[in-house]
Amino acid sequence: MSNKPLSMMDHTNTAEGMHYLRQPRGPGTGWVFRAQNRASQPLLILACGLVIDARILLVIVMLVRANQNAPSSAEQLTRTLRARTVRLEKGNHPVATACRISL
Repeated sequence: MSNKPLSMMDHTNTAEGMHYLRQPRGPGTGWVFRAQNRASQPLLILACGLVIDARILLVIVMLVRANQNAPSSAEQLTRTLRARTVRLEKGNHPVATACRISL
């Protein structure tokens, strides 16, 4: 610890040559606590946590919507495939008849 006082509120015990600080009682109430905890790291951690939470929420919403749309998409695909099958069967009927005749 340096010999230089931190502020005007520092008191020096001249007998021992030690610096000590007086501050109000209770956690987080004194100027020393605020002076020592001015780092931006807690705010950065909070911001990153909020961004991660927002992304997780977005993924969950997207999965719910996909689950709700899956049955209607499957029904539409089934109708399309059945229509193609009917069209192919009609188109192949003359070919199948011609093949039977030639055998």
